[in-house]
Amino acid sequence: MSFTVTENAKFNSTSQTPKSTPKGDLVTKFMVKELPRLSMDMDIYEAAKLLIKWETNGLPVMDENKKLVGFLSEKDCLKYSFDSKYNALPPAKVKDFMSYSVQTLSANTDIFQAIDLFINNNYHCYPIMDGDNYLGLLYRSNALKAVSQMTDDIF
Repeated sequence: MSFTVTENAKFNSTSQTPKSTPKGDLVTKFMVKELPRLSMDMDIYEAAKLLIKWETNGLPVMDENKKLVGFLSEKDCLKYSFDSKYNALPPAKVKDFMSYSVQTLSANTDIFQAIDLFINNNYHCYPIMDGDNYLGLLYRSNALKAVSQMTDDIF
């Protein structure tokens, strides 16, 4: 496991890379590319509306150079909503509640390695990276569809 720290010292990207050459399909075959990206200065309620509209449990947060700097989940939005109800918090920005530590997958990760991570961690999705370039998200449901497709092809 390696840690990459971008210009924003708060952001840690933990990337999982294959230990050997992939023998199956890569995560890029199953990832979702067409999702919106959030900015750090976006209002958290606007970001929550995007999560609802796109029926997703999280979205990547990008800086002005279109580099991944964090991730905002449904849970992050719920924390803000709950805290604001009981503590009368002022309007917040995505940067105030997003996760700066993000576990990512390399574009050359085998789908079964990703499935192993889903089984052994509580993440609902992983950003897919090609070096420093964000490519898309792989959700648990994408991994399950991949297994289903492979099973259909085999039998």
